[in-house]
Amino acid sequence: SLAVLQKKTLNSYENVDFGSFDELYAAYISDLDDTVGQIFGLIADRFDGDVWKPLTPCTVVSLFERGCIENARSYLEGGPVYNMISPHIGGFPDTVNSLYAIKKLVFDEKLVGFREFMSILKNDWKDAKALRLRALNRLTYYGNDSDEVDFIAVRLLGDFASMCEKRDKKCAYRFPGGVSTFGRQLEWAQRRLATPYGRRAGEILAPNMSPTPGTDREGATAIIRSYCKPDLKRIPTGAALDLKLLPTSVEGEDGLGALKGLMRGFVELGGFFMQPDVADAAILREAQEHPGNYQTLSVRVSGWNARFVTLAREWQDMVIGEVES
Repeated sequence: SLAVLQKKTLNSYENVDFGSFDELYAAYISDLDDTVGQIFGLIADRFDGDVWKPLTPCTVVSLFERGCIENARSYLEGGPVYNMISPHIGGFPDTVNSLYAIKKLVFDEKLVGFREFMSILKNDWKDAKALRLRALNRLTYYGNDSDEVDFIAVRLLGDFASMCEKRDKKCAYRFPGGVSTFGRQLEWAQRRLATPYGRRAGEILAPNMSPTPGTDREGATAIIRSYCKPDLKRIPTGAALDLKLLPTSVEGEDGLGALKGLMRGFVELGGFFMQPDVADAAILREAQEHPGNYQTLSVRVSGWNARFVTLAREWQDMVIGEVES
């Protein structure tokens, strides 16, 4: 979603002055809907009318997927009982923050014109230090239980769900939406442009549906409350929340009680996909320097566990950065 905003919507309209934030948002939603439609078009192209086109057999998966042997059809030719491809909206928190920053700086506070702001971003915030610091430090972003910015999160996720729902069941594939990056926030970093909320080009941004590192300032409960405000029932393939906790916060009986309370509150508010990780940045840095002493140290990385010392240095730095933020 961030790539669509940065490289399609903002790039296409850099010479246009929008009359309101709603006009800009409508242009972005139109671009996002076109992108979702292109994904669906690739799926629909697998059919000749209602008949599956023959494809190269996906043999190994087909052997283990129920229905393929019974139907004598490959995994990619309608063999499984359920055929599903789920478009996931990656970079969701970064998109919410970007839209909110434009709303505040351009339309509400009128500190900069839209076209001038686009030029600033194209130049990676060069010669705009004061505005960048305001975007970084004076605005409250997703993950802090702020209704003003979380309203954009609710609106965007609802609109994305509608894009998927209107295409669902239009062919033999189901088309439910989800939210994820699952580690690709590092892979995508070098292709990311400067963001309206003060980050420079190439920075590692938000994992999954978790706050952008460094923007959450009100603690774990505020993160959970922001995450749970959208209607997550409309995102059936998941919206993962990675939650970093300090070891001191879960120490002893009181700490375990607090952790259980956090999980209960998460479920009661409508959450269903949380990945808590207890980590200490100092220990992780020590493990970087002396890996032989930390062979069994595990960390949670976007949905999977990994032994920290086996990760590439850039992955280790990403995990440490998320813990320190």
